[in-house]
Amino acid sequence: MSIRRIRYIVLFMSCVCISLDGLLAQEIKLFSSQTKQMFPEAVCNFLERYLWEINNPSQGQDISRQLLDDGVYFNNGYLESALSVTENNPFSLTRIDDRVYNAVWTDDSGKEILNMTFPVSYELILGKPKNVIEKELQYELSECSTSWKPVLKTDSLYRMADGIMATFDADDYYLKAVNTSCYYYEKDSVFVPVFERKHLWYSAANLFQGVIDNVDRYRLYIEQNIYGFKTDNYRVSLAQWLNYCRKQNCIVYFAVEEEHYDGLKVLLIARCREFNFNHVLSVIIPDSFTEKRDVILKATLNAFIPTQNVLDLYKQYTEKSKTQ
Repeated sequence: MSIRRIRYIVLFMSCVCISLDGLLAQEIKLFSSQTKQMFPEAVCNFLERYLWEINNPSQGQDISRQLLDDGVYFNNGYLESALSVTENNPFSLTRIDDRVYNAVWTDDSGKEILNMTFPVSYELILGKPKNVIEKELQYELSECSTSWKPVLKTDSLYRMADGIMATFDADDYYLKAVNTSCYYYEKDSVFVPVFERKHLWYSAANLFQGVIDNVDRYRLYIEQNIYGFKTDNYRVSLAQWLNYCRKQNCIVYFAVEEEHYDGLKVLLIARCREFNFNHVLSVIIPDSFTEKRDVILKATLNAFIPTQNVLDLYKQYTEKSKTQ
């Protein structure tokens, strides 16, 4: 065997060993697949990634400063404690006031090994800046199913003055008009979602709350405002939007902004409490949408707005309304 060939083999084997060492070193296994099904998977992935990164700092990296900037605190235990945790240790995750997560690992006797808190921040949890996350939304939507299976929300209803049944325990988002209500007719003790031209408001609410069947042909033409005063324009099916909201465990709030002779302008807020962000859409709906299921719904989207920012806008709106 020639000297040159031996050198190539040695070099190749060295590269393989370095690659394998890197792969093995760049992960901490804190959760079993079963545990990740019990808690938000993205949060579990964040904890494994983040705790590895701060236990393996790059040259010149100030870990204390990074923890302070990220708002991450160790209430019991410290960095090295993560290295002694295994996927078999009991784990709990609590969201406090939708602002911080508290993660706790214990041993079998219940003694804490590691107790840490960190912000409910999608940028921190996903490990990406907002401008990158915004650009990825179109792809995430396109990856969702184009088929939709509605789930009727009829557990708690009350009869309104016009005879329509509405959700009794609906949530609202700071304003009563922005809510999660769905609307039904009662026929022979069966509740049927309202979806007809005579009741466009109720029908539009039901459409975006996902209780209407056969919505696969509706299309959303989205103009998404992104970082740098730019826009992305793309189309997705309504089913893909609804499936994305379901996948992200978003609470969808609906309100009618304006009513025109030829349709409605509605407000949608998809709130993700797990990551403390909101997608805010203003959607133009033609008045024929209950009869023509292949219509284009034009939407302006502002994505990944922190919840506090939305509440501040509401506060400014209500205070302005009181002074007028």
